[in-house]
Amino acid sequence: YEDNTFLPQKNITRFEAISIVSKLITGEGQNTVQLPYLDRESIPFWVNGAVRNLYAAGVIDAYDGNRIEGGAAVTRSEMVRMLY
Repeated sequence: YEDNTFLPQKNITRFEAISIVSKLITGEGQNTVQLPYLDRESIPFWVNGAVRNLYAAGVIDAYDGNRIEGGAAVTRSEMVRMLY
């Protein structure tokens, strides 16, 4: 994290998981696909490319209400779905 801490017991967010999985699957490239999420303006710069890459690849989708909710803790089932 920014303050150089390592928090192994902390849940990771959907944005953090998306960043990790995107690097494993798609690399660092930037995709220009339009995102359908209603809360797309809340996507931080550091993960925007990863969200676009995984959305374009069909790896991620939206919560009910067409929202990404990237600050929410990622669930085990969401992580498995991204990796499978």
